Amino acid sequence: DTITVGTEDITLYAVWEKIEYTFTIYYSSVTDKVEIKYYYGDSIQAVENPSKEGSQFVAWIIVGDENQTVFSFENATMPAADLAIYPKWDNEYTITFVTNVENLIIPSISDVKGATYEIPANPEQVGYTFLYWCSDKELLNEYTLTGEMQEGNLTVYAKWEKNKYDVTYLDTNGEEIAQEELEYEAALSNTFTKDGYTFAGWYSDVELTKVVTKVPAEDLTVYAKWTANEYQIVYNKNNVNATNEARNQDATYDVEVELYGAVFSLVGYELTSWNTQADGSGTSYELSKAVSNLPSSVRYSLVSS
Repeated sequence: DTITVGTEDITLYAVWEKIEYTFTIYYSSVTDKVEIKYYYGDSIQAVENPSKEGSQFVAWIIVGDENQTVFSFENATMPAADLAIYPKWDNEYTITFVTNVENLIIPSISDVKGATYEIPANPEQVGYTFLYWCSDKELLNEYTLTGEMQEGNLTVYAKWEKNKYDVTYLDTNGEEIAQEELEYEAALSNTFTKDGYTFAGWYSDVELTKVVTKVPAEDLTVYAKWTANEYQIVYNKNNVNATNEARNQDATYDVEVELYGAVFSLVGYELTSWNTQADGSGTSYELSKAVSNLPSSVRYSLVSS
């Protein structure tokens, strides 16, 4: 929003609101669960420990934790992220899924050796493609889930690949500058140049209101914003005996400016034109002529009367 500043200094104070997160209790499957909403820092209310015929409840375990960290309801508060837990039983083994993505949780699978289980669907993440599960956190060894519980606990880690998208760079007039393929969240190229202008960023709309700096999860067309360079026209008397002080003139690239007229005088001479070289061998300009995009230094030539 826009505010109008008065005649005195003003102090603005930040106003904060707590974020709401989801606490999930998985009892036996992806569907057998309870979801509870808590705000950050809220106390998490305890629930009764589950029971299962032929098994003894051991503890609640945090879902997706490779160390199978025990969760305790005592003095528990909601962290700044979604949180999920599942029951650990004395005679069952557990498969833990580490997605390597914040707030992307796949429930752990617990059962006795030899039991069959449903292999979870591949996880999804914006801008990435899931490749496969690995048995090591360094993501070097691919692991294939069989659907049959093996002896011993197992932790598998998701391996992802960044997607690539086509980026089309357009000038403000819609003319194509370049095309390239970049990975998701890669920085857009900014090595392009335009005579007399300074590059001022990429925008997703031709009106240049929506700035873009990185590649989104889709093909992208961007428009260049350019800022016209400002420079000075320097007027040199070109003779120490000429009267009046040298005066400089501000100018902007691609904007016409009217050159000065006969602002200097010299006894016995007439100021007839301006020139880019002291000896008159450069580019010549008429007095009071409307011009644009001059070199940064303009001098005038003196012609004897």
